[in-house]
Amino acid sequence: MSHWVVPLAGAAAIVFAALMIFQRSLYAAAVCLLAVLLQAAVLFYACGARLLAFLLILIYAGAVAVLIVVAISVASVRPAQSRWSRMGLRWPLITAGFLLPALEAGLLMARRSPPVPAAADDLLVGRFLFGPYAAATEAVGLLMLFAALAVVCVGPPSQEVEERS
Repeated sequence: MSHWVVPLAGAAAIVFAALMIFQRSLYAAAVCLLAVLLQAAVLFYACGARLLAFLLILIYAGAVAVLIVVAISVASVRPAQSRWSRMGLRWPLITAGFLLPALEAGLLMARRSPPVPAAADDLLVGRFLFGPYAAATEAVGLLMLFAALAVVCVGPPSQEVEERS
C-alpha cells in the first residue's frame, strides 16, 4: 500500500498547481500553493529525505503563509467569487482537501520506515544547501523581506487620491 504515496502526492500536487492558476483571489491561490508545497514535502519524505521535507515546510510554506497574511491584511479589495463556488464544487473541494492529507498520512504510517541515515548525510545536506548556495539563499530571503516591507510601506492608496480620480 505504501507504493501509492508517491503517485498520490504527485497527482495532488498537479491538481493543486492547476487550480492555483485559475484562482481569482490571492488567498485561494496561496492555499493552493501551500498544498503544492505540502505535496512536495510528502514526496521528499516518502523518498527518505526527511530533513529536506522539514526544511521545505518550515522555510517555504512558512514564508508564503506570512507573506500572504501580510498582503491580505494590507489589501483592501473584496475577494471575487470564484468559478468553483458558483459551480457548487466548494464542498467537494473542501472534503478532498481534508481526505487527501489523511489518506497520505495513513499511507505513510503504513509504510516501513526507511533506513536511518548516518549523521554524515545530514552534514552533507547542510554543506550542500548552505555551502555554494548560501549567497542565493540569503538573496532570496532579502528579496522576500523587501517585498513584505514594500507591501506594508506602500499600502493601499489613500482616500484623497481616490476622490480626485
